[in-house]
Amino acid sequence: MKSCRIKIDSFNIKKIIKEEDLEKFTPMQFKKGEIFYADDATKLLIFKSGEAKVSFLYEGREFILYYLTKNNIYIMHPDSIIEFLTDTTVLSLDSKKYPTVFNNPFFCNAVLNSFRNIMMIEKDIIRGLVFEDCKKRMVSFLLRVAKTDGKEHKEGIEINISGNIKNLATFIGSQRQTTSKFLNQLIKEKILKKSDKCKYIILDIKKLEDYLN
Repeated sequence: MKSCRIKIDSFNIKKIIKEEDLEKFTPMQFKKGEIFYADDATKLLIFKSGEAKVSFLYEGREFILYYLTKNNIYIMHPDSIIEFLTDTTVLSLDSKKYPTVFNNPFFCNAVLNSFRNIMMIEKDIIRGLVFEDCKKRMVSFLLRVAKTDGKEHKEGIEINISGNIKNLATFIGSQRQTTSKFLNQLIKEKILKKSDKCKYIILDIKKLEDYLN
């Protein structure tokens, strides 16, 4: 399965890390709503439980990069922050102090794959911000979620955008009002249907794809 900003690829940590190496990780506990900032040290984080969002802040504006959850591996970027959406346990590794952990090829490959997937997602974000308008960015985002985490529904494909319209706007780098207006337009055109608080049903994926042309 390809990663998307709602759902990053996860790994079975106990299968790729030996027990003696796992003891070299420092457990960190975070409460819901707590924010974690990067420092000068490179931190490799493994999410043991809970959920969080990684954001970039610029001139008072927030841009959500992606969500992290159980068994996700993340290397903190110095310009990013992590906000915890639930009570969360994270395992942190000081790679300078314990470099031998990377002698394990399974763990090393998992870290590299996770880093590669995140880099590809960030590349797509940059391309969208530079070359696409708000509508195309939203459509691309909805289609990616549908293809990576969508669920079959009798009316189409059900997706969970994991948040309200404000969150969706910060995902695509748009104003809340603009995002809401276009979302309502898709609903009016019977391309999209709201099914729950954070859930929508894509009724006609072909018509949605047409917005990219």
